[in-house]
Amino acid sequence: MKLSLWVSGICFVIGIGLLVVELQSPDLVIWNGQCVPASFQDGLAYYRVGGQQYVAGDPNLPDFPNRQVTVCFYPNDPGKGYIVHPAAYWAEGILIAAPFVIGIIVLSMGTVRAIRLRATESPLPPLYSGTE
Repeated sequence: MKLSLWVSGICFVIGIGLLVVELQSPDLVIWNGQCVPASFQDGLAYYRVGGQQYVAGDPNLPDFPNRQVTVCFYPNDPGKGYIVHPAAYWAEGILIAAPFVIGIIVLSMGTVRAIRLRATESPLPPLYSGTE
């Protein structure tokens, strides 16, 4: 049981560390900002918010004609849009959730193993009565 407590504790610490890093990341906007569709051409995404057009850039995305992307932004600053990469939600969500899930699984398995070991232990020997 001690080993499973240590391993699950380490997993939880890693998970909390990853969560703190994500909370300080500029792409946190994909989780708590507003997102709109945008057209993507020549490394730039063109999107509209409140009738005004804005531009967000990401030269690393491959350019396809008439490509639609999603841009997320904070309502108080729509000019600083972040182009959401197609697998960003899944990749970051799995990366952050995985240590917590692994920690819960390890802790559960350690608890079940400890219960089984206690159930198979032989009962205590009879008390000494002094007549033997």
